[in-house]
Amino acid sequence: MVGADGSAAALATVGGSRLDPDALRHEVADVVEVVRRLWDSWDDDAVVKDVTTGRYLDPDKVHHVDFTGARFSVKGPSITPRPPQGRPVVLASDALADTARPDVVLVGGSGLDDVRDRAARARDTGAFLVFAEVEVRLGDAGRRTHPDRLHYTGSPLGLTELLGWLAASVDGVRLHLADPAAHLPVLAGEVLPALRSEGLLVPPRPGATLRSASRARKASSRERPAAPRRVLHRRRPAVPLGRPVERAAHGDRDVRVGRTDAITQLSALAAATTRIGLVATQNTTYDFPADLARRLSSLDFLSGGRAGWNIVTTDNAWTGANFRRGGRLAHERRYERAEQFVEAALALWSGDGPVDRHTDLVNVRATRTVPPSPQGRPVLFQAGDSPGGRELAAKYADVVFSANTAHDQAVAYAEDLRARLARHGRPADAVRILPGATVVLGDTPADAAERAEDVRRRQITPQRALAFLEQYWGRDLSAYDPYGPLPDIAPTEGELDPSRGTIPIADRTGKLERIQRWREPAEAKKLSIHQLVLEVQPRQHGFVGTPGQVADEWAHYVRTRAVDGFTISPHLVPAALDDVVDRLVPELQDRGVYRTEYEGTTLREHLALP
Repeated sequence: MVGADGSAAALATVGGSRLDPDALRHEVADVVEVVRRLWDSWDDDAVVKDVTTGRYLDPDKVHHVDFTGARFSVKGPSITPRPPQGRPVVLASDALADTARPDVVLVGGSGLDDVRDRAARARDTGAFLVFAEVEVRLGDAGRRTHPDRLHYTGSPLGLTELLGWLAASVDGVRLHLADPAAHLPVLAGEVLPALRSEGLLVPPRPGATLRSASRARKASSRERPAAPRRVLHRRRPAVPLGRPVERAAHGDRDVRVGRTDAITQLSALAAATTRIGLVATQNTTYDFPADLARRLSSLDFLSGGRAGWNIVTTDNAWTGANFRRGGRLAHERRYERAEQFVEAALALWSGDGPVDRHTDLVNVRATRTVPPSPQGRPVLFQAGDSPGGRELAAKYADVVFSANTAHDQAVAYAEDLRARLARHGRPADAVRILPGATVVLGDTPADAAERAEDVRRRQITPQRALAFLEQYWGRDLSAYDPYGPLPDIAPTEGELDPSRGTIPIADRTGKLERIQRWREPAEAKKLSIHQLVLEVQPRQHGFVGTPGQVADEWAHYVRTRAVDGFTISPHLVPAALDDVVDRLVPELQDRGVYRTEYEGTTLREHLALP
């Protein structure tokens, strides 16, 4: 649904400057145009899912987008695969029809004649479908809440007749119910059956997308030109979860593709689960405090208090190019903005009144618009391991993710964090420490070790080996055979960008010397690219052994206060998680370091946070 709000109140939530009507319409046109380009940046057959090679997509079928508008620029492609219907259906009011070129135009009016006239004008814009906006209040009379919607007050029978009259002019309706809880049962039990019996409501075919269903209904309507077309149906989409991530090179950028939006994905999970926490990684550098606070609060409210926010920052221009702020935020100021951002979000969630903050990094004037969940607000997670990241965690976080998994490193990290907590006046148990952990279990120690080595070899596919070397070479190496010798071209001069990639920070300097050290064993042992990467890629500390051995090790971590738990990074879903649940958890429960049942319903209660 395309909207345009140039009011001072709306712009204050994102720190924008007010636009005149013409500039606002141009901005709408730019936004819709670039969004459509991003949706079309994947060919329909870009996803290949080649298990043999480990390739998820064909990079030649993911296309670069380089858009520069009047007020923003975007460097593509989209990081989300093309959906079954190609791209989402675009809706807009008739006031924006010429600008947005929507698939569905929504029209209102003061009466039936007004709706008919506006629908006729909307069809002249080339709209595929025209829907009427109808505000419904069944029973008692009430005042109109929106001046540009057709207003109906009366009985279910009268509503059925109204929808029948509208059918001669529009393809469907968008109903705005004054009291959804009371009106929906009446619609389902009386109005929709009556429309269906008159042939005015066509149910969607199983598996149909909104776009394909609309085409089918449009075709059927042409056979019955005087008959009503349909009322828009909503159906729950099937959301692919845990989709693999792969890189595709576009110009001088290395773009991660294959990821769906975290909050959207977690909203689908919220409807399908009742207990698990739902933590979305969201960036403070390029988001807006009021908007992100509202979206996270919505997830928290709808899930019954199970939402969390993993706070991250970035300063790189290749990400910033997709946002109004561009790449202008200096590296040393990213945590300064993060602190101001989090403070603004916390102030909004407190519900103590309007939030009005204006600095050179954050501009927000807004009030809370979503009710609090049973846990009050989303749980705050933080994963940065730099001094700035640790300070941010000590000031605001409820939970920290950590890469310090080896016991001595975990102890040192915990001691450092608790010292920082004390300096900020927070108790030592205010934050839960949950380092990432990979787990490989076996019936014997030897069996577990063999499985762990097999997992590692399967994870480092030939394509991933090339991608690993590309980070050091700074060049596209896709033309090289991963089973052949190291590239014979020289790497670029510059060091690795410390703000991108997954290589440990300590390994991002001295790359020329590192590459030379790799060439020597590669030539001596005649190693291929794939074989060399298997030898030199940094190995993360993992937990490998029998369920009893790993349980003993984890119990030691907890009892020495090195950690409060672990964040599982499964090597295979769901099999690796099944191993943890079925084999490791009972051993942990026997040792008294893992609960035997839930003690609450919210994420905050699950984590035993104060």
